[in-house]
Amino acid sequence: MLINQANLAALFRGFRSIYMESLQGSKPQWTELATKVPSTKGEEVYAWLGEVPGMKKIVGEIPRRNLSAHTYTVRNDKFGSIVTVPREDIERDSYGTFNPLMAAMGIASAMYPDEILASLLVAGFTTKDYTGKNFFDTNKDGSAGAVKGAVKFDNKGTAALSADSFAAALINIMSRLNSEGRPMNLGRDLALIVPPQLVPTAKAIVQFDNIARAVQNVGKTENVAAVMDSNPNKGMARIISFGYLAASPTYWFLADLGQAIKPWLFQDEVPPQFTAQIAPDSESVFDRDEYAYKNYARGNVGFALPQLAFGSTGGA
Repeated sequence: MLINQANLAALFRGFRSIYMESLQGSKPQWTELATKVPSTKGEEVYAWLGEVPGMKKIVGEIPRRNLSAHTYTVRNDKFGSIVTVPREDIERDSYGTFNPLMAAMGIASAMYPDEILASLLVAGFTTKDYTGKNFFDTNKDGSAGAVKGAVKFDNKGTAALSADSFAAALINIMSRLNSEGRPMNLGRDLALIVPPQLVPTAKAIVQFDNIARAVQNVGKTENVAAVMDSNPNKGMARIISFGYLAASPTYWFLADLGQAIKPWLFQDEVPPQFTAQIAPDSESVFDRDEYAYKNYARGNVGFALPQLAFGSTGGA
């Protein structure tokens, strides 16, 4: 290919088309787990976080909640990568070998929120949310001190995923009370979020008709899993296999994703962009005889409502 601005512009359009096709064809999972929040500055302060108040009979003045007490800040980060195409590869018409890289950039741009969200889930056991305690913790106050004598809740476990630990987490969420002691009526769309390693266990818990129960032979010490009982957990939650949790193979989470606000949030300041540095006097072209193609995005993930989630380290 002859190196001129018209041909370089056409090459950029081709690479961008491949990038956009992969970007738009990807199916990230954060859209199920997190509420998307637009951002217009370097960081956003979430003063509205806290329990969404319910309706109740009015006696005297309507009670007001001071949401300014619920402060939680998420700072936007930059994400991106650069692929360079040598001048000689363009002149030799070998630029097609870079098409898979452009496609990979598109996929990475779509999936980067998933990767940072998975890290946030795992960090939830050691990182504070708007309540001032770790997102997954015990004795949490959903009002962040705004309600005197507030009812507390726990959403942290350490047990490995099993039928019993799942049932305990299910009860934990579905019986949850708000700070005023009123039922939150959770369970509209319960999801069991697991790394790939726990998918077989998760399926046995919420999809199988029957579940094995260990029984002990009379006069013997060995246990034999010989009795099949009806599975009371079947259909109580759907399974989300979250590939980016693979580095934390024992962690598992149960969350209600059917509320107006999800347990986590994705803060989007600059959606993924694809740009190129192809001007003759640009540094990469003039100094290194390379044409640079870049994907770029700006945003972050954060904690929203811990009331809607339960997490366990699985014994880790």
